[in-house]
Amino acid sequence: MPNAVSTRGVPYVVFGIGVGGPEQADLLRGWLERLVRTFEPWAVDDRRMVNFLSKDEASTPEQVRLAYGAERYDRLARIKRRYDPENMFRVNHNTRPE
Repeated sequence: MPNAVSTRGVPYVVFGIGVGGPEQADLLRGWLERLVRTFEPWAVDDRRMVNFLSKDEASTPEQVRLAYGAERYDRLARIKRRYDPENMFRVNHNTRPE
């Protein structure tokens, strides 16, 4: 059954978070990038858990499409065009009504 959960059906999901002050941001980002690279060989594709993306991730339509996967994003865009053509619900990783 179609759904909007981009990671449904994958064998595992890894989520990492860095905790520290602003002066540690670069260090923490580096460790998180290392975590992502470590698991890259087992990645299914570029889909991400949209719920856990930071405000800096998936900020463009292309990045949001990549996070959901093309087929899922296209279906969400069609639904959005039908039920929210004015894009009222957009304060998120926005799927544009197309």
